[in-house]
Amino acid sequence: MLAEFRGDVVMGVALRELVRSADNRQLEGVARLRGAAVYLPAAVLTSEELEARVRAQSPGVNIPRDAVRRISGVKSRHIAADDEQTSDLAAAAHSYSRRQVRI
Repeated sequence: MLAEFRGDVVMGVALRELVRSADNRQLEGVARLRGAAVYLPAAVLTSEELEARVRAQSPGVNIPRDAVRRISGVKSRHIAADDEQTSDLAAAAHSYSRRQVRI
């Protein structure tokens, strides 16, 4: 699943700080961020499903209901497939980004 970045982006914040710290000097050769994209793997694992997996694999471990979500703040996460590498995710995001910017 491809998704466009929306909202504050760490890279954007870093670039803004770089420009602010330049003391109004001309910055020659500064790169401009023309777009960004994210690739989200199709498989989604909810916190409830994660708790169920841990309970099944570790019968002696007592995990309170909804503990993973309360502790981490994460309701669900996208999980890469076994045959999906980080480079595959980056390549898919790059491909999407190039189409958006029309490079």
